[in-house]
Amino acid sequence: PGEQVEVDWAGDPATIIDPDTGEIIKAYIFVGVMTYSQYAYVEACLDMKQKSWINAHVHMYEYFAREALGRVNEKWTPKYPNAMKRWYDNWDAVSPIFKFSSAVRKVIYTTNSIESLNATYRKLNRQRSVFPSDTALLKALYLSTFEATKKWTTTIRNWAQVYGELSIMYEGRLPE
Repeated sequence: PGEQVEVDWAGDPATIIDPDTGEIIKAYIFVGVMTYSQYAYVEACLDMKQKSWINAHVHMYEYFAREALGRVNEKWTPKYPNAMKRWYDNWDAVSPIFKFSSAVRKVIYTTNSIESLNATYRKLNRQRSVFPSDTALLKALYLSTFEATKKWTTTIRNWAQVYGELSIMYEGRLPE
């Protein structure tokens, strides 16, 4: 239910008067609504450029995440007060993931080569739990790693969209 958000710029720009200079500034209104729950997010932006569009999305995802945490907190704090306190205490470490769109987040949490590699090592350990020497263990790990990397060839869904977003967010840091 919380996976889909409808977003758009809302109508004509609003006007804001700078209290210091009296200058009239156009403000473009970004609106995001979660399709099923009808939770809404609204933000005024100074332009409708791609950078503002992405930043508004980042702020929207952060807002929705914090709201969801509040609802989870209400339900589970009576039963698990320490666990819920840790979510709030560590929010700064958790929240950076919300600067990415759902497509990028999906790539981040489903394309987990480390988990794949760990599974390969666990399989090796189940097959042979005793090694005659450290060198034998290192050789077995090397060969397992080599075999595991052969499987890392699947294409990533929506890669063009993900790459486009990452190249805007990290301008000049990704190969063309």
